[in-house]
Amino acid sequence: MLELRRRQLEIICETVNVGHIITDPTPVAGGLLHEMWYVTTDRGHYAVKVLSPKIMQKMGVLDRYEATETIARMFFEKGIPAVVSITNDNKSVIELDNAFFIIYPWMPGTILSQNLTNREYAKKIATIVAQMHQLNLQLPKLTQATWDIHANSYYENLIAKAIKSNLPFASALHDLTADIFTWNEKYSHAITQLNKHTLISHGDLDQKNVLWTDDGNPMIIDWEAARLLNPTQDIICIALDWSGFPSGTINIEFFTSIINAYKKAGGTINKDDIQASFDCIRGNCLNWMAYNIERSLDGDDEKNKLGIAQVQQTLDLLVYLTSHIQTLASLL
Repeated sequence: MLELRRRQLEIICETVNVGHIITDPTPVAGGLLHEMWYVTTDRGHYAVKVLSPKIMQKMGVLDRYEATETIARMFFEKGIPAVVSITNDNKSVIELDNAFFIIYPWMPGTILSQNLTNREYAKKIATIVAQMHQLNLQLPKLTQATWDIHANSYYENLIAKAIKSNLPFASALHDLTADIFTWNEKYSHAITQLNKHTLISHGDLDQKNVLWTDDGNPMIIDWEAARLLNPTQDIICIALDWSGFPSGTINIEFFTSIINAYKKAGGTINKDDIQASFDCIRGNCLNWMAYNIERSLDGDDEKNKLGIAQVQQTLDLLVYLTSHIQTLASLL
């Protein structure tokens, strides 16, 4: 497998004219969906993303990746510190041997752990988000927000499969079935409200998608979730991420600082969108949970382990967030 991947990476580097590989490519840890490789050529250092085969099988995904790389480049040209792909014939995604690759210049820097948040860094991100929202960029092919919506029967079927397969989280899923149905219904209803005001944003601007230089400047990476979003939902989600929510707690002081930094930089929170935003965030958690239940049912042992860990974590987060929504909403 390593020899095949090296051959592919050599061809990719030659295709985009960044030189010839001079040392063995090194896998980069951290991605939950895709592979990432560090490559050194006779012209420089590069990061090559190998997109998940399962994701790339879905209709329209290739065009989606091209669109998100275009969005990153649009923001970069407006002064947002985005890391953008190296293109070939104006295309970011390169297909080879039924695999798909995107190559970027390698950016040295540090990615913060979700367990180690930094308030000043978080405030910088909030300021950049406010700037992105005020740019209100337009992309002709993006005319409406897209949502992953499932009927309750879909979750009912997944829960049944988990129980039948005796997965470690099956009991927890069973106990939370009624709550899952309620959260899913509220998510579906929230979409109408949030669709009233949307704009293009990064869509996944948590700690793992920001590189910090030695002098404390951010470089935003991984734009694959970029899309039309409700801005209130976007900043609430970012405030949650940067105040510790993914680790199972929310630092209220951090949360408030991020929201205030966003407002100070010109960002606006629509009061009518606050509850719908929290309902949507729970819906996004449900979608991530569903993806990982499917992954837990896959025949691949490594995917099973990743999926199982993510499902249990997501269930815990859903319960925790639900118990704190009213407190958080009062701070907005």
